[in-house]
Order: sequence, then C-alpha cells, then structure tokens
Amino acid sequence: MKELFELIPDAKFIHVTRDPRDVVASMIKQRWCPSELDQTINLYLSIIEKSVGNTNSISTDNIITIKLEDIVRDYHNTIK
Repeated sequence: MKELFELIPDAKFIHVTRDPRDVVASMIKQRWCPSELDQTINLYLSIIEKSVGNTNSISTDNIITIKLEDIVRDYHNTIK
C-alpha cells in the first residue's frame, strides 16, 4: 500500500480487517502455513506488523478501515 500511495498520492484505500482468531484458525489449515498454533500466531503477527507499518505512514484522509464482521452483519450501513 505504501508503494502505491507513493505512486498515486491522491489514492484512497479501503482496509478490510478480520477477527484475528478467525484468521489464525483459517491459516493453520493452509498447506503453506505452520501446523503448530504458536508458529501460526507468530506468522500472523509478523504479517500484521508489516501491514500496520504501511497504514501508519498514510494519512487518515486516504484510508478507511472496515471490519469484515461489520460488512457481514450489516452490509448496507457499513458500506454507506
């Protein structure tokens, strides 16, 4: 995201997040992820640290964060 923002400074981003417990539960079932819970959690945390680092460098005027669970629960109001 950071690189895109450098190329297109007026870009707007929608950052969709998901409950970390759901992400880890899904990741642990993937072939490319570790099968041990503690290793999967560490992998997840390393990915999130990079993501947060990228979003922190972008103005809040250019990014909106939406929870996936909010979209599922109340699609129309969340999208508005």
